[in-house]
Amino acid sequence: MKEKLYKIFHPKNFILVIGFLFILLSLLYLIYFDAFNTSISYILYILMSYFFVLLCIKIYDVLKININKLIDHNKYLKKYKEDHKLKYRISLFSSLILNIIYVIFKLVSGIFYQSLWFIAFAIYYMILVILRVNIAEYEIKKKSSLAEEYKKYRNTGIILLFMNVFLMIVILVIVNQHIVISYNLIIAIAVACYTFYLLIFNIVNLIKYRKYKSPLMSSSKIINFITSLISMLSLEVIMLSTFGADQVQFNEIMIMITGGGISIMIIVISLYMIIRSTEWIHNSKE
Repeated sequence: MKEKLYKIFHPKNFILVIGFLFILLSLLYLIYFDAFNTSISYILYILMSYFFVLLCIKIYDVLKININKLIDHNKYLKKYKEDHKLKYRISLFSSLILNIIYVIFKLVSGIFYQSLWFIAFAIYYMILVILRVNIAEYEIKKKSSLAEEYKKYRNTGIILLFMNVFLMIVILVIVNQHIVISYNLIIAIAVACYTFYLLIFNIVNLIKYRKYKSPLMSSSKIINFITSLISMLSLEVIMLSTFGADQVQFNEIMIMITGGGISIMIIVISLYMIIRSTEWIHNSKE
């Protein structure tokens, strides 16, 4: 199964070249014939997304090989590579800075476009940033017991569960008020590229850091993953508004389906965090 999946997402180079040309030709076709809202456009979107993911994976693999070669020839970079705790801390604080910038971007966008939902998303991201700051404070400590980490892990799950109610309200507001925000085509594509990169990067980290069995690390990576899910929802609203503003009913259905799916995922993740941490804390007292 793993070998089949590997072949699907790691094809030969000539397929990547074909994929790159397909993306370019599809974009030219969509723009030249103004075919964004046709039935064939949705097929093209799916195929373009697949080839785009393949290209991202290939770029990542090439960069990884070259970066590893560079790291192996530098003792400081080699220490960073081998010390997972140091790597995690740098990742935590750098993602914290990036998320603060993203919150500011959402707030500015909300003021510029006079959009209540942009501001609502900014508030949601701001709460996630506060959670990260809380985790960062624990990381600054020289030592924290496993019991403390599991308590923090459980508290994070509880807060995410309550925040999900706020997310559902935001989704209902978007649908009921028929909110439409159109971006410039280039900006919309740039946001899409960054959002897909963020999602793939956070999924990889979420899986990779599980092996360290640290509740604090898991909390941080779960928050990053949820942030990327919310970014996907925000991206969907932008893309539907930019490329299909006239298809109101279809847009509302898609937003409800995606928003509902993300909401259910957050509930499942939050309950898992709460149940797992509560069981550990209970067993440790016996």
